[in-house]
Amino acid sequence: AVAGSVADLVARFRDLDIAEDAFAEAAARGAARDDAPENPDGWLWRVAERVTRDRLRAAKRTLPEPLPDVAPDAGVM
Repeated sequence: AVAGSVADLVARFRDLDIAEDAFAEAAARGAARDDAPENPDGWLWRVAERVTRDRLRAAKRTLPEPLPDVAPDAGVM
């Protein structure tokens, strides 16, 4: 189930490192719970998906702004 869940996250979000980290964080959150979720696999997937989205959103915010397009100088070759 773990390999399939990570593979699903990678297929959906195209980032292996973030998917693995998100799944590990979801598993840690699950282990820290006092009660077991009704559907542990579904719960784990949903938490990992949300963590992945949060991390991708945070990474997007921290990227530098792209440089503006500059028209080529007509006299330079």
